[in-house]
Amino acid sequence: MKEIIYKIFYYLGIPLIITGLLIAFIYNKLYDFEKAVNITATIIQTLAIFIGGVWAYHKFAWDKKAESAIKLKAMLMDYAHQHSFAASQYRINIQEGIKEEDAYLKYATTMLNPYTQLRSHIHLSIHIPKKLRKKIFDTIWLTLGNDHGPKREHLNDNWKKFGQGIKEIQEDLEKLVTK
Repeated sequence: MKEIIYKIFYYLGIPLIITGLLIAFIYNKLYDFEKAVNITATIIQTLAIFIGGVWAYHKFAWDKKAESAIKLKAMLMDYAHQHSFAASQYRINIQEGIKEEDAYLKYATTMLNPYTQLRSHIHLSIHIPKKLRKKIFDTIWLTLGNDHGPKREHLNDNWKKFGQGIKEIQEDLEKLVTK
């Protein structure tokens, strides 16, 4: 109950007291009550519009950033899941005797559509900081990029770096949401 009284006083009482003091001050200077009320009302309206605009900008800009970060985090989780499935299928294909080139080609064709979708979503995530978007691009490049060597000797290292990078990126995205 005390909290409600404090909130009422904070949101109604303090502005009314300040308004009354402002009217009294202006009235003492002008000796015209109607002019004092009009000037005070104009000052309060101007401040209310300005403060409301600043509040709305902060409120909705944060919501957009958080929404964008959550969507991107979900897409990254989905992409990592698809990568894990395709990578395990790649390992199974190699163990079954399929040539490494053919196994990698199957992996790449499986991952191409999710990779393209994720890249286009990252490009459209304008509320995410540019540095974080670049980090995401560099991380997902480790799954499908040509940095694995001519005989795919760096493929395992790239996939390990991808897993570590995804964890770091998800932590960074979580920080954006919890600000």
